[in-house]
Amino acid sequence: MKYSNSQLEAINHKEGPALVLAVPGSGKTTVLLARIHNLIKNGVNPNNILAMTFSKSQAIDMEKRYLDIYGTNGVKFSTIHSFAYGIVRSFSYNSHKIQLIESSEQYNKYSVVKQIFYQIRHKMMTDEQLESFFRVSSFLKNTLMDYNDYKKMYSSVFREFEKVYNMYENFKSQRNLIDFDDMLVEALNILQNNIEARRFLQNKFNYIQIDEGQDTSYVQLKIISLVAMPKNNLFIVADDDQSIYGFRGASSKQLLNFPANYPDAKVYYMQDNFRSTKNIARLSNKLIKNNKQRYSKSIKSIKEDGNIIELNAAKNTRLQTEHVIEQAKKHINNNQTVAILYRNNISAINIIEKLDDIDFYIKDGQFAFYSHQIIQDIINIYHFSKDTYDIKLFEKIFYKLNLFIRRDFIEQIKFMNQNEDVIERLKQCEGVNNFFLEKIYLLSYLMDKLSQLDFYDAILYVINHMDYYEYLKEYARRSSSSMISIDRTIDTLINISKDVKTVKEFENKIFLLKERQKNHSNKQQLLTLSTIHGAKGLEFDNVYIIDLVENEFPSMQAESADEELGVLEEERRLFYVGMTRAKQNLSLIYPKKLYTNSVEKSSFIDEII
Repeated sequence: MKYSNSQLEAINHKEGPALVLAVPGSGKTTVLLARIHNLIKNGVNPNNILAMTFSKSQAIDMEKRYLDIYGTNGVKFSTIHSFAYGIVRSFSYNSHKIQLIESSEQYNKYSVVKQIFYQIRHKMMTDEQLESFFRVSSFLKNTLMDYNDYKKMYSSVFREFEKVYNMYENFKSQRNLIDFDDMLVEALNILQNNIEARRFLQNKFNYIQIDEGQDTSYVQLKIISLVAMPKNNLFIVADDDQSIYGFRGASSKQLLNFPANYPDAKVYYMQDNFRSTKNIARLSNKLIKNNKQRYSKSIKSIKEDGNIIELNAAKNTRLQTEHVIEQAKKHINNNQTVAILYRNNISAINIIEKLDDIDFYIKDGQFAFYSHQIIQDIINIYHFSKDTYDIKLFEKIFYKLNLFIRRDFIEQIKFMNQNEDVIERLKQCEGVNNFFLEKIYLLSYLMDKLSQLDFYDAILYVINHMDYYEYLKEYARRSSSSMISIDRTIDTLINISKDVKTVKEFENKIFLLKERQKNHSNKQQLLTLSTIHGAKGLEFDNVYIIDLVENEFPSMQAESADEELGVLEEERRLFYVGMTRAKQNLSLIYPKKLYTNSVEKSSFIDEII
């Protein structure tokens, strides 16, 4: 196989620490495998080589490719989690008792946390709260950060996070359960405190290679660094410009600090790009150079200039969807691969609904949209209009309609005549004056009107005429959330609910959308739908990045975050990763409106045009 000069420099590195900075499409996997072969050719025992990467599929693929090319093995190909689990299993004093909660038949970690939350709050945990809990707890363990320090840097998750976190940790400890993140912390503790274990692994693995080094967290890199000592034959292939997993505890700063931590380290640059056209490479370079915390490098495409990058401003999300699907069909008919990429999973829903006659493959198929609080609220309000005797439903919605109905009124009507509906009982409450009476009559009018509508019209009525949207604006203000994400949810709900007459029809439609996602999540097709995070490491002939809206990509939180945290730079890196998936054609698309509100295109587009 023929290698470029920069690839050969990295392949021929043998002793001492090295950092290989590889731009997208530069052939890093080829280099990693060729270096392993080169080490063995030069007398290194393959049993002393440890090759680690981030995901199980990557580790399996790398081992298979090595066997296909070179035909011999003995090298240990592993994920970092699997390696850490091996340390715990081999050297933990109670290893025979330890069980992974993720593989337990008796316990489900999500159910456990939900039950703990209910014990504390006496209410159900939302999907958003559950997702936030595990995201933040994972971050804390991967960065070895205390929650109090976390709160000083980032916004709090929910009020009782620390209490739920401590109770969950106690639950696992009492039952000898660990999760994937505990595994890393426990492995590090063993390496730091068990000299025999540390020396055994250091003698066993004289040469360590890390793929996707930018994805390793602080605790993972500490584990790797301890095993590599004292010889420090540590070879890391990475791209600080593709570091996009800050929420998992990974940081590009670890790569930037590598030469300081290893003063004798060699730093190699692989800047030749064998994937994208020159036009795609040029604009990708223009974007990423706006980041300050990075190694200075550029993508150097060896391909032709290619087509210019398409920038498309659609009037709304419906027209955006129609345009993307129409273009995708043309490429598929020419047997070309197509990716529709997006920042957030919700962007896929409008696409999925319209893909009736095209096979597609979807990554990251778990969508919180279907159980979103806005959808539940609208369904609850609509159900209450049909049954105004249901006090439990009314308790869930009364404060979301801006009707100034007091909490003590709700407590009073619980003890009134159950044969009267909620509205009649409200009129009889102690403390009801003319002001409140006017609001109660308004509630009666709104519910009567709402009850006569089909579900689709009811959605519009609740949002436009019942002050529910005002409640959402106030909620966004109090929680420092973006109205863009609220408008995105409403816009998607309206789009998929066209012609839906009943709640049952809507629920059936949601069920069918879920089934369509599930049925298209196993087999690769010419068309792929994915978040940009999910598409990392992949390449496609044609790439469409959709919903490029300011305050969504980059997020409002990224734009308002302290520059030192590097959140905006990570968002820019994510955009860069999306752009560099494209081989031939790249299209950047945004709608001018979400729901009924005008939106601005992403500021990242302004940086490249």
